[in-house]
Amino acid sequence: LFFESILREDRSVLELLSADYTFLNERLAKHYGIPNIYGSRFRRVDLGPDVMRGGLLRHGSVLTVTSYATRTSPVIRGKWVLENILGVPPPAPPPNVPALEATKVAANLSVRDRLAAHRENPVCYSCHQLTDPVGFSLENYDAVGQWRTLDGEAVIDASGGLPDGSEFDGIDAAQPDLFNGAVWVLTPLEGTDDATFAQVNGIISSFGADVVALSPERHDQLVAVVSHVPHLTAATLMCLASTRSEEHAALLRLAAGGFRDMTRVASGQPSIWIDICAENKTAITSALGELIDGLINVRDLIATDDHEKLRSTLQAARDARTNLPTRVVHPEDLTEVRVPIPDRAGAAAELFTLAAELSVNIANFEVVHVAESNRGVAVVLIDSTKSEIFRGGLIARGFRPSVQALS
Repeated sequence: LFFESILREDRSVLELLSADYTFLNERLAKHYGIPNIYGSRFRRVDLGPDVMRGGLLRHGSVLTVTSYATRTSPVIRGKWVLENILGVPPPAPPPNVPALEATKVAANLSVRDRLAAHRENPVCYSCHQLTDPVGFSLENYDAVGQWRTLDGEAVIDASGGLPDGSEFDGIDAAQPDLFNGAVWVLTPLEGTDDATFAQVNGIISSFGADVVALSPERHDQLVAVVSHVPHLTAATLMCLASTRSEEHAALLRLAAGGFRDMTRVASGQPSIWIDICAENKTAITSALGELIDGLINVRDLIATDDHEKLRSTLQAARDARTNLPTRVVHPEDLTEVRVPIPDRAGAAAELFTLAAELSVNIANFEVVHVAESNRGVAVVLIDSTKSEIFRGGLIARGFRPSVQALS
């Protein structure tokens, strides 16, 4: 009934996930804990904000078929979301990998803790790093889809995440505009198929995200600087302030907006960050070393009263912060770049890699196929102020671009 109503009424496909209504009869309403529904006839029921239902991911049938008979399965639920909603199925598990029940993990641990121990096996990690964070966000629903806040005597931890690194607490926080304005990094290899790259890019762009292509190694280095190290820095500063507050009770009452802004990310779920640090250990430790060197330099400038160099350092930081890139939102500021794709593997992905290297934001991208050959033309929209540098970079790499400002 739910799917049929969306189809017949020509409603947005996004309502499959975000609908604030469902179809109930008395028996299903009791199962969901929704009062004042009587009789065996199914009817549409509008849901209030305090009802933890609506959309396929909160539907009892989906929650039940993605569970075991006696317990939930974040793995199965995460895999179902990745395959059926995002269209990015996780890799198949290697042969002879034991099931969770067969691993040497204490049975009295929560499912989250048992899976964390399971992921310590590098063979298991590659799959579970994708499925588990998604599935954990549905842990407030038990094996038959009923809402719960406790698993036995343990409080449910429904913190989860997505393959792009976004984290949220519970399915209710996974809003349909979660990707709007976000930067989503693709990490193509040299032999990545152009058509596949274009298709994945199109899907992600349709969510409202900006797509950047980087090599896997470069991606790890960059996110260590702009995401992982800032989180660890905020956590360390917050712990320092908390320790000092034990000596001076009024300290945290003095915390103004700057301190709160800088330490906001420290409120993220620790369980997710343990996995991130383990996976990106090399890049994180390298970036932490550079940060520590920078802090030592600032400390020495202060200690030696070198006000001129200190002012120069602070000014450089201020200028860099002011010039952080923003999204292009006005069509009149865009330029269309058409690039015939050479007959070599990974050529389309190479365009995005070059754009990332040159700090060129790609506002839109598509591949137009040429009827008389198997080749295509990449049509890219970029900020007009970057058109010449992007054109020069393309020519230097053997591409033959044509550039035209949008009227």
